This record gives sequence, C-alpha cells and structure tokens, in this order.
Amino acid sequence: MAIVTNMNHVHQSRTLKPRYARTQATPQAWSLDSTWKFTKDILPGSCMKRIGNGEVTLCGASDVPFGLCGNWIAPVFGIDEVTNDGNWDVAVWVLGNDAIMAVSAPAFDTTANWTTAKANLAAGQRVFLGPDANGLLTIKSSGECAFELVDVEDANTILVTGCAHTAS
Repeated sequence: MAIVTNMNHVHQSRTLKPRYARTQATPQAWSLDSTWKFTKDILPGSCMKRIGNGEVTLCGASDVPFGLCGNWIAPVFGIDEVTNDGNWDVAVWVLGNDAIMAVSAPAFDTTANWTTAKANLAAGQRVFLGPDANGLLTIKSSGECAFELVDVEDANTILVTGCAHTAS
C-alpha cells in the first residue's frame, strides 16, 4: 500500500514490516480515538491500546499494549494516512508468539540499551518490550509482557514477537 505523504518524505517506507505474519499476526481494523489531540506522532510500530467503543489510542509507559500500529498518524513528522479522509480507520497488528515483525527507527526507543539486550538474547535470556512515554517500543525489566525482542539487526531495526504470558 502506498503512503500518502509530502515531498519531504517521498522515500519514507513503513517502520513496521511483517516477517512472519501470514497466520501468526492479524491486522485488525479499529478507529483512532475520536478525542485524539495529535500531541504525539503515532508511527507504524507504535504501541496501541484499546479504549472501548471500537477505538484505540497510543499507549503510555504504564499501559498494556493491544498491538502495534500499522499506519502513519504523524502530522508533526509529516505523514498522516488516517485522519485526512475523515474516517480515522487504523490497522493494529496483533501478534502471536510465533509472529516476527521488523520495527525500524524512529518507531522504537533508539536510546535504549539494545547492545546489552542483544547480548542477553545471545545468553539465552528473554528480553521483554513495552511502550515508553511516547508509545515507542522499549526494553522493560519484568511484569506483563506484550512483546519480546527476537533480535537486534542493527541500530535501526529490531525484530519483535508477541508474548501472551506473564514475564518473570
């Protein structure tokens, strides 16, 4: 699907790309929160939560994510493919624990210690992910797990999977 954007972002691609998702992840149709104030950008790969009445909104740091946004709703960044047509329809990818999605910067917390996270994975440890204050995936220590890190490909791309159980 093409991204409707301006000339400043003509070469921008989606920051969320399915790697293993045919039967492992489901893009669900929801509506963006009708009271959304556009104070933060929502990028493909941002953590979304359900708020009722068929609506979703961007997660905060203490929220439990429902899935990852599949659309650009980023008027500050310069791409908004959801609200311009008046429908406010948004796709939210719900990941199973066998799905793998690539999330590219700037759609995750690039300031987190991904080098240590990759080393922890190599040592056989699980690395849990959840939203930061801006709804971007970041490293979490424990608690309810919505997503897990699969790999750190490079400084600009992480691989994530769904997690349907309590972290320990």
